[in-house]
Amino acid sequence: MANADLLLEGLSSQQREAVIAKAPLLIVAAAGSGKTRVLTHRIAYQIATQTTRGTQSVAISFTRAAAWEVSRRLYRLLDGPPPQCGTFHSLALGLVREGSAMLGRPVPRLIGDSNGLLGDLGFKLSEARRRVVFAEIERLRARGHDLTSLQENPDLVSIPNPHELISVCSTLERAKSRQRLMDLTDVLRIATELVARNDGVGEALRLQARWVYIDEFQDVNPLQLRLIEQWMGTDLSGLTVVGDPNQSIYGWNGSDPALMTSLATRIPTLTRVALSTNYRSTAALVAAANPVADHQLLGRVQAHRQGGQAPELLATDSVAAEAQLAARRIAELHYRGVPYSSMATLARTIRQLAPIEEALRRLDIPHSILGLTPLASAPEVIALMRTAKTERLQITEICDMVEEALNSTSPERAANQRILLEVATELRRQDPIADYLALEELLRGLQVRGVDAVSVTTFHRAKGLQWHHVHLVGIGDKSYPSRRGLPVDALAEERRLLYVAMTRATDSLLISWSKPSLAPSSLLAHLGRGEENAPTQSIRSHGAPSLATRLDRWRVAVAKERRLASYLILSDADLRKLARIRPSDKESLLAMVTTPLLAESPELADRLFAELARVG
Repeated sequence: MANADLLLEGLSSQQREAVIAKAPLLIVAAAGSGKTRVLTHRIAYQIATQTTRGTQSVAISFTRAAAWEVSRRLYRLLDGPPPQCGTFHSLALGLVREGSAMLGRPVPRLIGDSNGLLGDLGFKLSEARRRVVFAEIERLRARGHDLTSLQENPDLVSIPNPHELISVCSTLERAKSRQRLMDLTDVLRIATELVARNDGVGEALRLQARWVYIDEFQDVNPLQLRLIEQWMGTDLSGLTVVGDPNQSIYGWNGSDPALMTSLATRIPTLTRVALSTNYRSTAALVAAANPVADHQLLGRVQAHRQGGQAPELLATDSVAAEAQLAARRIAELHYRGVPYSSMATLARTIRQLAPIEEALRRLDIPHSILGLTPLASAPEVIALMRTAKTERLQITEICDMVEEALNSTSPERAANQRILLEVATELRRQDPIADYLALEELLRGLQVRGVDAVSVTTFHRAKGLQWHHVHLVGIGDKSYPSRRGLPVDALAEERRLLYVAMTRATDSLLISWSKPSLAPSSLLAHLGRGEENAPTQSIRSHGAPSLATRLDRWRVAVAKERRLASYLILSDADLRKLARIRPSDKESLLAMVTTPLLAESPELADRLFAELARVG
């Protein structure tokens, strides 16, 4: 059994309080506050002190990768195997299979979602309309609305032509029933119905969930909360949830931060502990993000790390120029010794990533798009996963298939297959009833480890991750939020999404935008209007057009001489600085600039100072 006292070592007073507090417990955890550490130490501490039993404990995360991480940490903290860890869907699927077996019922075949059925049911919907209709159906179902409630109250539908949606929903439900299919939302509903039973089935299933720990509770939707309430029964005294309402960004999936902020009304005996210290980011970055957040539950977040630089705000002339800025900034930092894997460029949408990828490719900068690991994109892994998907294999069958492939493959292809087998084997240990969908999700969610590549991804996919240097693109007054006149709740979610993106950075944060935006997003009004990215014609607004232009021409000429990129001779940031403030001597020049080559080469610094004097 783990030593309980050792589990408290190295924790702050706030973290320690959260670990030992009496349940039911709500832990409100700021970004960077060490919530995963606190959650896993709390689970291990309660097992070590015999407050709980591991066999009757369940830890729930929202992604396979997060559940994997919780399980991995618990395995190290505990002397024995960790409690059951999984996602809402994987755990609910286990309940469906177990409960159905008790009742002697066949389990419907699982499909990823019902969207693929629409094309086979005769609906004449455009692809765009089909996506909108299906997304709205899923949002309503996650909110707990079934077909009957929609038929009785069409006003629940938030898109035009609600009766078309109700017709689609009705046809889908009949098709699934006829073909004995269930999608992931059905899994939650069926599991809830099984554990709500008052016979031996419900009682047996309830024994598994005497103590429940839920991570990222701000992302829970009503259907998921209903499952937990039914699974635990009338006694919620063993419930621990942790989350941050400022990071609730999945409204399209039915999540509602009000479920977290109002939890005390559901559970009057609820204890609340706040983790309000950010250990990840510098004080300057925490101060910049604080005004974007809502401090209703948590109050203002404090920074453990002092100092740091405020976010840099830059305007660019075009989307292409903004992408070039991102690539050049990464190249500059890497030249100074920063690993590529310590940097990320984040955007609101997948569409915004294409110019970034092109700019990085032109500079031969290694990068990972949307979190796809080299493992997931390896041809031999793609081939195996395609087979698993086509044949709808379960995790045990996938492990057998990969083992067979290993016995008949070349050494150069075996490395990735061996890693895939390790991942699949660990998933089988964690969730014996997982299938190819679960493995696909896990491969997508695993953060790249040991690979020096820049991360290029969306705000949503960046959640839960961190980098030393982060660049947010497309955050202009006309581009973020992307639409004017958003409903209050949608605007609030865009604000929370921006907060999530800003708090991914530990050391530096660059925020940029391109025309037609002329200023940063109104959500960042507290940071000022920013400045133009040199060299562009708009640098003239700073009063030094000829100097900026000539300095740029000078660095291009020197770069050709030395066969280097121009930004390695004089960085964009240093060019802007010199265009505004003329150094009086060489010592002042060297004190102002940060381009490494200037500090390393006295001859180059002499030439730059001579150029400044010549154009002065």
